[in-house]
Amino acid sequence: MVFPSDTGSLNDSDCELIYAPASIQPHGILLVLESPVLKILQVSNNTFEALGIYPDELLGKFLHEFVEAEEIEAIEKALFDNSHHSNDIRLSFKSQNRQFFFHGTLHQSSSALIVELESVVSPKASDSFNCYHLVQEPIDKIHKTPNLQVLCQTAVEEVRRMIGFDRAIVYQFDATGAGEVVAEDKVESLPSLLGLHYPAADIPPQARNLFSMNLIRFIPDINCQPVELIPECNPLTGRPLDLGFSLLRTVSPCHVQYLKNMNVAASMTLALIKDKKLWRLVACHHPTPKYVNYETRTACELLAKFVNLEISYKQDSEDREYAIYLKEICHKLVANISLSYSFVEGLLKSQDELLALVGATGAVVCANENLTTIGKTPDLVESEKLIAWIKTQINNDIYHTDSLSKLYPPSEKYKELASGLLVLAMSEMQNYYILWFRSEAIQTVNWAGQPDGKFELKPDGSRAFSPRNSFELWQETVRSKSLPWQPCEIEIVRELRVAITSMELRKTNQQL
Repeated sequence: MVFPSDTGSLNDSDCELIYAPASIQPHGILLVLESPVLKILQVSNNTFEALGIYPDELLGKFLHEFVEAEEIEAIEKALFDNSHHSNDIRLSFKSQNRQFFFHGTLHQSSSALIVELESVVSPKASDSFNCYHLVQEPIDKIHKTPNLQVLCQTAVEEVRRMIGFDRAIVYQFDATGAGEVVAEDKVESLPSLLGLHYPAADIPPQARNLFSMNLIRFIPDINCQPVELIPECNPLTGRPLDLGFSLLRTVSPCHVQYLKNMNVAASMTLALIKDKKLWRLVACHHPTPKYVNYETRTACELLAKFVNLEISYKQDSEDREYAIYLKEICHKLVANISLSYSFVEGLLKSQDELLALVGATGAVVCANENLTTIGKTPDLVESEKLIAWIKTQINNDIYHTDSLSKLYPPSEKYKELASGLLVLAMSEMQNYYILWFRSEAIQTVNWAGQPDGKFELKPDGSRAFSPRNSFELWQETVRSKSLPWQPCEIEIVRELRVAITSMELRKTNQQL
């Protein structure tokens, strides 16, 4: 898959190791501090290479013994202001008559404070300005995009330009967790992934959760040697340290193998969030190891945050436009009903509006035992049988599906006419129903390899997920499904019911 799972297996014990691997990638160092005294409890076993101090010279000491007082004050302020989120920091260590400068982040993990640092050449006061300069033009371009599709395409082009990788794509999740590549920017020599689908098993829920916890995940070299933490377990808990929010967290063996199978040596992903849920991913791949400096990655993360805002705005705008269109149709339909003897008569006089109200290709109006068909529908006998089945299924006013034959097998014979069904129960007591149908929308889905997950047995008998070796095009024809019913279409049907019910009550009161 394009974004291989960052989990090594699908069982609970391995899930724990995803979050607590007790090691990091070697392009940075990690310190675990006891909060709020900032006593050093754990360190990554590469501190000597990074700052000339061996791990055992750091353990048990206090951070203020190695860094400036104003830097300690900045950490304490960050803890006081927002202890549960990641905060950017700068630290400078004095060692061997030299000063070592770092950029990084700190965040709280239970009672421990995790500090992750990457070396910089010198402490430039203009770093924040440089970051803004990097994203100013991309932000302007993205803000001017007219719709979501152009937004995603612009985002991948700008991110790839900033980091210099060979490929950047946007991967969109569907309701099942499977996904599709909906935007791509790449070097000409690479084959296109645009339009390819990937099964949900390629990014299991555990991996999607990790993407939601951090907007950015960077792996400069999948063949790097992980750096273990010393000691392995957190002294405060006696358990491996939770690195769920860690940027340096080591890469799972399954994820490494997956990238190797794709001939990828370096990767970077940016999470796109909508309504506090992972919606899409920007994934960047490079065939050789490639380091992207902290400043540029910070700029990419800032750009991702802006894209998240634009996504919500543009999606809401598109939804609003369609919802307004549906309301106009509903108002016209209700006006016609108000001029009729009964709402059933009004509906039958407004057949075009009745179908357009939810984008249906056919409808059945059931008034007591009388059925009237509109557009493309099953015949009357089949419609009567369908309504009898609906009465056993419906628990509220509205029932809908985009794959009727899976729930009601007899409908397979007329799936071309009615693969999608939306039902409004006006009055179950009086047997008044409106049924809308959508015809079958046959799709040819291009998968990047067969979507069936591959499992292997571990020595203890548990199942382990094994990354796929093949990503060759595999086509599947999807039948017996219609286009899905959108939330605003469901909502407008509810509004129609309220309007009709109000009119019927007024007519009843007038007759009394």
